[in-house]
Amino acid sequence: MVSAGDMGGMKTDLASFFREAASHSPRAEEAPHTAGHTRPHAVDSELLNRVLVFDVGGSHISAGVCQHRELALENVVSSPLPSRRLAQDFIELLFALCLKVAGNPDAIIGAALDFPGPFNYEVGTSLMHHKLEYLCNVNLKTAIAQRFGYAPSQVRFVNDAAAFLLGELSCLTTAQLHKTVGVTLGTGIGSAFTIEGQIVTSGPGVPDGGEIWNLPYQGSTVEERVSGKVLAADYQSRTGKQSTVAEIAMAAASDPAAREAFEQFGTRLGQALNYAVAKFCPQTIILGGGISRSADLFLPAVARELDDSGISLTVSRLSDRAPLVGAAVSWFSQGPGKHASASVTCNALPRSGTAYGKSMAQIAPFRLAPFFSPRPWGSLDLSPWYTQKLSAPIGESWLTGKDCVIDTGEFAGLTLEQLVDKYPAEILGAEGMRNHDREFPLLVKLLFPQEKLSVQVHPDDAMAQTLGLPHGKTECWYVLTTKPGAVVALGLHPGATLETIRQAVADHTLEQLLNWLPISEGDMIYVDAGTVHSIGPGSVILETQQYSDSTYRLYDYGRPRVLNVDAALRALKLRTDAGKVTPVHHQGYDELISKPYFVIERHDLAKGETRRLENKTGTVHLVVAFQGTARLQADGASAVELEPGRAIVVPGSVAEFTLIAKEDFVGVQSMLPGRMPQQQPQ
Repeated sequence: MVSAGDMGGMKTDLASFFREAASHSPRAEEAPHTAGHTRPHAVDSELLNRVLVFDVGGSHISAGVCQHRELALENVVSSPLPSRRLAQDFIELLFALCLKVAGNPDAIIGAALDFPGPFNYEVGTSLMHHKLEYLCNVNLKTAIAQRFGYAPSQVRFVNDAAAFLLGELSCLTTAQLHKTVGVTLGTGIGSAFTIEGQIVTSGPGVPDGGEIWNLPYQGSTVEERVSGKVLAADYQSRTGKQSTVAEIAMAAASDPAAREAFEQFGTRLGQALNYAVAKFCPQTIILGGGISRSADLFLPAVARELDDSGISLTVSRLSDRAPLVGAAVSWFSQGPGKHASASVTCNALPRSGTAYGKSMAQIAPFRLAPFFSPRPWGSLDLSPWYTQKLSAPIGESWLTGKDCVIDTGEFAGLTLEQLVDKYPAEILGAEGMRNHDREFPLLVKLLFPQEKLSVQVHPDDAMAQTLGLPHGKTECWYVLTTKPGAVVALGLHPGATLETIRQAVADHTLEQLLNWLPISEGDMIYVDAGTVHSIGPGSVILETQQYSDSTYRLYDYGRPRVLNVDAALRALKLRTDAGKVTPVHHQGYDELISKPYFVIERHDLAKGETRRLENKTGTVHLVVAFQGTARLQADGASAVELEPGRAIVVPGSVAEFTLIAKEDFVGVQSMLPGRMPQQQPQ
């Protein structure tokens, strides 16, 4: 058993955060906070009804704030589960999400979390061994209460299927609340039953615990015959392909086997529901979970099986928000001695026109139009990447610049900077916000050198911060094409000193001290801050860097441009880690580079191939194409077309997405590694 006292490293509780926030408010002097749940008396009583809500899934956690009066969700964010499978990291992620969504902390009166079962919802202890096993037997109620500065009674838990159904019931009229069943369709199958808006786990027609997954069906159980894993196995048996449910759904438009698999799934689901709920006689069955997003592929088959039952069959209205709203309903409706898995009354319905706020799930992947930057060493012909007629030589195409304009989706016309400023947590993700606040972390460019670039040096983080800059500039180059004789300069010959470098700049002989390396297509080159470097003509390079334009020009071959010799010499390091990087081959992709400031993976797909990619770091991701075209699809969002020379931004809230190659495709997925290392003093 792990108690809250075993959670080492937890130095700041939520009460301290509340006190700090309140100290900046005129109300703060009226009533100080304690480590429990006392709130300032000056807070408007109508506002003192907001609860933190968390939806804990198998791959991510969503969080937000929900108010009682209208069940209006606010400030919804989401993050993948922590990479380290430790209870302490899980609690810390909850706390980090809480700090992002709390808003006015004085009005928050507790926290409600929905969890999958098996779970002791009254005690607050997970009993799961098959997933989230590192939380098994951990007293989460005590641990969360201590970390948040709450009394244990302010932390409450509800079954995830029950939370889903309660959230959906908030959209119904009282006349529709007599008897309802909620069914969540994912890797497994979850269920909940209500009478007059109250969760019931026993009684006439209600299976034990309100659970249908373990009921006998076709010689096994409902879950073993009707679930996402069964649908995927059915499709594999028909085609030999291993695919996710989302990939099967996307293939259904042109793949008869995919349509047949969904048809079979719907038939079995309808038969199982007929058997499982017939004696309960519900008015309505509401379907939710990830598979419900493809309801058009299987709902007709379900309806045929339920045709004579008189049951109304509907699909979730709130989608991913339903469990969050339901968790709030469960918190507000619990009286003394009750707990959410046994008895919850839905006694607060939203008014018409309720705004549920912009959530992370609503920020879909989007494409950026490139921003062209003229350079004297650039090119007037950027084919085959771009076909525009140019009036000045373009050296750089910024694919993720702050001035790049979004050209797909609901935010088309805004610049990247404007969108990040409006929705920083939604775009950057929990880890991205932790390390970068409101700054987009990576600048990705295509370079088109027709002449030698100036010899440059970039400052590291430590030097940049002494100058009032947020960070330095470490970068890497991935070589896309080369002509014979293409080279880059990386570092200096052994024996070079600051004095000999300064003299070589004055004598116009610095090129003789540079370490020139031949390059070929497919080379990955790491250029850490402090490295003297340059690029010769005859290549096209994909550059990924910290988002900084801090460049000190040390030498420019006599071009009439300003030099920054003194600053460059201060930033320069005689020894660095710069050099060519050997890719690491994994099943399905190559890891081109993994460094403290960026991770880049290469993906090669044949025409028609699909690949499911996941957000491994809880941060914003970028997908850049440099050969062929593809569609990028995230669950619940419209597909985005990707072509060479363009970048798609995948917000940190998107846990998974799929690439579908329209022709032979090559591209890279770029991301932050998650947590930034501490800068070591020199």
